[in-house]
Amino acid sequence: GGMRMCMDEYLAFPVSKPEDFPEVKRRLVAAVRARYPADLDQQIARWKQRDYPLVLGRNCAANGFYWRAREFMGTEALSFAWYDHPALMHEMMEFYADFVIETSRPVLEKIQVEYFCLNEDMSMKSGPLLSPATYRTFIFPHLKRMVEFFRSHGVKHFAVDTDGDPTVLIPLLMDAGVDVIWPIERASNVNPQQWRKQFGRSLRLWGGVDKRVLPRGLEAIKAHLREFIPLIVEGGFIPTVDHTVPPDVSWDDFRRYMDAKQALLAGDFAKLE
Repeated sequence: GGMRMCMDEYLAFPVSKPEDFPEVKRRLVAAVRARYPADLDQQIARWKQRDYPLVLGRNCAANGFYWRAREFMGTEALSFAWYDHPALMHEMMEFYADFVIETSRPVLEKIQVEYFCLNEDMSMKSGPLLSPATYRTFIFPHLKRMVEFFRSHGVKHFAVDTDGDPTVLIPLLMDAGVDVIWPIERASNVNPQQWRKQFGRSLRLWGGVDKRVLPRGLEAIKAHLREFIPLIVEGGFIPTVDHTVPPDVSWDDFRRYMDAKQALLAGDFAKLE
């Protein structure tokens, strides 16, 4: 168990020129049987009796358009590729939308799930790693048809995960049918109250608890959670830590945070005083 303390260092990327992409496509076959649990049908039978929401895929099971392109090319090369190799990028975005749709289809034809999360991580502290114009040109059409596919198969909520500050991209995400954003990273000077005022209640908010507050003790934690009371009353907001809990958070402080958050979710706001 435990969380690693460093990021991967890539020695090379599989796509450095357009001619490399066909080999990647050859290896990424969508709905092969080995992608699914051997007991999938038995699990589906159990899930049909559930009394809880069901999500398709674990966290980061479906890395998104930007995320996957970054893994194929690297951040720097990808930043140039939108301009230097537009035909390749159109092909890559179309291919990846098809890949996610066709990988999901065999499951969604057998069972309805409540939500799906596309992990993107396409923003930094000062904003997204691609412009709204680039996003609209290359990604938006394929995100829109992906969302339409999931909606047509009964998925109620379509979420996008991106750290940093994606504010200028949110109107495009909403136009494509996305209705949930996670994790609302506070170190990027964004907060759920701001987004609720700007985008309205049709955008569900997930995250927004500043992980930097947790090691400061119970009083700081309670004061921070009190900020969310109006959003809890209004609805459409799930408070969670705005990314992985960092290693400087003690077990005791984490327990205090969870106890205080349970009071917040239960509407027992007096316990936050």
